[in-house]
Amino acid sequence: MAPAALVALAVTAALMARAWSLAPIGQWDRMRSPAAGFAVGALVVAALVVGVHGTKATATAAAFHQEPLFGRAAAVLDRQPAGARVAVFGDQWVYPTFGARHHLRPVRLDGDGRIATGPIADAMAPGPLTVDPAAFRANLRASGIEIVVVIHLPHPGRSPEWPTQQAALESVGDAVLLHRDGSVAVWAIDR
Repeated sequence: MAPAALVALAVTAALMARAWSLAPIGQWDRMRSPAAGFAVGALVVAALVVGVHGTKATATAAAFHQEPLFGRAAAVLDRQPAGARVAVFGDQWVYPTFGARHHLRPVRLDGDGRIATGPIADAMAPGPLTVDPAAFRANLRASGIEIVVVIHLPHPGRSPEWPTQQAALESVGDAVLLHRDGSVAVWAIDR
């Protein structure tokens, strides 16, 4: 909680305690009951929580977007329109594909861009691309995908090659690169 909010809470509590002790007998009998005091206190706390929520939410989003591995990619996803269907290829990365406002629709695809039909079982990864880039693009379109996220996390001893879907997206003409850094690429389809 912000220091100003703590000070405001302390001042309010002190004033309320003083007001109750100065109240003439009989005038505030209802307010002197424990239930009424609790209700007034709860209202004050609720007002403080509502008052600082926007600041806290903004600070949390800013901190998440500054995270070095996925922050900038998450910021790009958070700016996408509500209801956009998102597919992930490569390393699995689930939470940010829902968007900060839970406004995106993650879709599980196979490696060729078709809606996955098999159970997840032990393998969440969609697998390698086994069709040409044009067929991959057609499969994405048929799956209703609007955003594609390709992830290649840096691990010691790992090949520097990105998932094969990255090269396919680079070669099709209508995919727009929204973001790319050392681990994540975000593509828009049909824009």
